[in-house]
Amino acid sequence: MIIMTWEHKALSIISKVHNNIRANASFDERKKAVQKAYPWGCRSGWPYKAWLKAQRRYLARYAPKDEVAKKLPPTPLESMIKKTIQAEKLGKTDGR
Repeated sequence: MIIMTWEHKALSIISKVHNNIRANASFDERKKAVQKAYPWGCRSGWPYKAWLKAQRRYLARYAPKDEVAKKLPPTPLESMIKKTIQAEKLGKTDGR
């Protein structure tokens, strides 16, 4: 019995999207196609986190070298770190 995780399902869907994109598609075209293919409605929770991880994994292969960090959607961990840094700058944390 094979158990499919959310990430496996996401990778499977992204693979189908990849097969329908022309070979010389730009990074932005790939990114839009993958974002448009999100299948699970609400963009929150584990399914969405798995989707972002799979999307980032796929897009990293096609991202221009100088724009990797700028163009790829942040992972949930990267978002959390950014929010924490912003809160610390504003003095809204208690140091934990």
